[in-house]
Amino acid sequence: MATMTANHPSPGTIRFDRVEKTYQTTDGGYTTAVADVSLTVEPGELLTVVGPSGCGKTTLIRLVAGLEAPTAGRVQVDGTDVPGPAPERPVVFQEPRLFPWLTARENVAFGLRETDHTEAKIRQRAAEQLKSVGLGDAGGAYPTELSGGMKQRVGLARALAVQPPVLLMDEPFGSVDAHTSRDLQDDLLSVWSRTERTVLFVTHDIGEAVYLGDRVVVMGTDPGHIRETVTVDVARPRDRTDPALADYRERILELIDGN
Repeated sequence: MATMTANHPSPGTIRFDRVEKTYQTTDGGYTTAVADVSLTVEPGELLTVVGPSGCGKTTLIRLVAGLEAPTAGRVQVDGTDVPGPAPERPVVFQEPRLFPWLTARENVAFGLRETDHTEAKIRQRAAEQLKSVGLGDAGGAYPTELSGGMKQRVGLARALAVQPPVLLMDEPFGSVDAHTSRDLQDDLLSVWSRTERTVLFVTHDIGEAVYLGDRVVVMGTDPGHIRETVTVDVARPRDRTDPALADYRERILELIDGN
């Protein structure tokens, strides 16, 4: 993992500095989704976020993606305030959000067309990214011809195609069955270990958070806040049946239930 200084963050650094996000409600009042959130995601780190419904997990993703702006505080990537959405901060959502009229290869290539790459380079990059997620033979398939897990792999390949310094994931495996989810988790770990991208991963699944994360941020509600950040001190590659992971799962469950 890269190091950084306060003034010169290394590429891939995500920083929340006393962040608050408040929304206006339909009755004219206000509700605070998160308050006083301070957190640094280190370059190359895979950090997971868990917590009960309504604790602001997705709000954190949307703030880094630039889909929302903080009401107070600062959200920065590489030392620069997030001004709005940008290709270098892609989000993989629970639903893949593929373009149904494009093939898998064309979906992956879509973001690359905003770059100065040649058409040949775009086709090459798209093919390489599909191969990296195990879909090297599915480039010509349309989304309706793909399973849920395959669609999510295409979404991951599309996000990675532009070689972003950070990857944002909002419960990306929550809509597939347990077996497919485990496969996708391992796919993500394989890609992450090769690319050394910074990953901010939101999930409702404590087991998933512990298996994937270098650290697990445990959030509480009323309003959303960080209760504790747990370092998962288990060597990789990890075994899901490792008793140490079970201990971490129990500890985090107790933190959440104590909310």
